[in-house]
Amino acid sequence: MQDPRLVWLDAMWIDAQGRPWLPAAEFDRMAPFNDGKDRVERPIRVFTLDIGARPAPNDHR
Repeated sequence: MQDPRLVWLDAMWIDAQGRPWLPAAEFDRMAPFNDGKDRVERPIRVFTLDIGARPAPNDHR
């Protein structure tokens, strides 16, 4: 399965409930990479879903 909204994910993390958070930062659509034209689609999206996994035990202290 693919989703075209998942553009340049950055700073992903898994919360204490086992959901990954996936910010779609769209860095490749910023002006410096597009001849000075900002092509970022706003608002910036942050995706999350339940995967049933938990963060490592030494994380989230």
